[in-house]
Amino acid sequence: MVNIDDLLESKKVKAGIFILLGIILINSDQSKVLTPEVVGWGIIVISGLWLLGNFMDGRDVKKSLKSNQIKIPEDKFIAEYFEKNNHRYVYQPKDCKNIAEFYVTDFDVYVKYWNSQMNEHDKKIIDKKAKKQDIYLIKIPQYCIGDFMKLHGSFSNQLARIAKRR
Repeated sequence: MVNIDDLLESKKVKAGIFILLGIILINSDQSKVLTPEVVGWGIIVISGLWLLGNFMDGRDVKKSLKSNQIKIPEDKFIAEYFEKNNHRYVYQPKDCKNIAEFYVTDFDVYVKYWNSQMNEHDKKIIDKKAKKQDIYLIKIPQYCIGDFMKLHGSFSNQLARIAKRR
């Protein structure tokens, strides 16, 4: 079932609505604003954009929870950052369950919230597991939570270092 809120949040559907409004304005005269032909074309345009949005945006990767469905506040904040920056992600990826909270599909990297309560031994174990599985791990420190600019800086800097190693 299609959630109308998700549908209206889609940029492609919004574009389709503006196209439909443009068609109405171009074809309108004072007496025939919404002819069946204009409505039909509008429905076709909006439906086509919605279908493209669903089948052409990486649906081969399992879609994750929306950030508002994530219960852990730190994870929710990181997910909101990814959504605001249009990064596709998988929350709690099954292939790295004990290593990372996120897999960012756009960059082929995993992201771990590196909280201050983790001891050095646990951090070393996570690093070893990531190295053993040959994955790139971005560690988000606690000071970034609550500040999108700090999170962006940390994520971008680590991503740039990873890009140099590839």
